Amino acid sequence: MSVVVAETSDSDVSWAFRAAMRRVASTVAVITTQHAGQPYGMTATAVTSLTASPASILVCVNNTASIRCPIVE
Repeated sequence: MSVVVAETSDSDVSWAFRAAMRRVASTVAVITTQHAGQPYGMTATAVTSLTASPASILVCVNNTASIRCPIVE
């Protein structure tokens, strides 16, 4: 699932985020990021929407996980 948002209003982004979160029905989500040109990824079994504006999700990441620093930075 991917949602591409380019030059849209806050209400459009909020609507797209809510629509995307409605589709998150699986018990595993893939979380990805990129830091210093290096891709990182992890699977998460507990993901929930936090707010629609700004579009935010809540994922718990172990402090010892290799993806933690790239996400925080």
